[in-house]
Amino acid sequence: MEGLNPNELQYATGDFISPDGRITGEVKIAVTEVNGLRLADLEFVNLSAPYETLGIGGSLAPRGDDPCFDAGLRASAGEWPVTTTSIPMAMEISSGSRILHEIVLYESFYNYENEHSCTHLVVARAPLTWE
Repeated sequence: MEGLNPNELQYATGDFISPDGRITGEVKIAVTEVNGLRLADLEFVNLSAPYETLGIGGSLAPRGDDPCFDAGLRASAGEWPVTTTSIPMAMEISSGSRILHEIVLYESFYNYENEHSCTHLVVARAPLTWE
């Protein structure tokens, strides 16, 4: 994402990829400016997931296939019903020169009761393409 100016970004899209293939769909981002903050309005298109609620977050750096969303430069919009189709002003799109790299869907396990001992286990991610 080098060469992109966070102050000029307006739109992004990404397709969700899940390790088990059970989550599909797309995320679209439109940037809104409020009181000098550039915020991501999230729209979910054809999101299909075998969950009632999921956490929604954004990574400000590439995470590769890291199964946990517990550390690193990230933002969170909290937990939402999977049937939600849009979340206005969900999170800032940048921090300094770092730009929102991907949208992450995660399950929360506050007792670390999962195979990776994560608090927030990534169930799908959508790498973003900015326009």
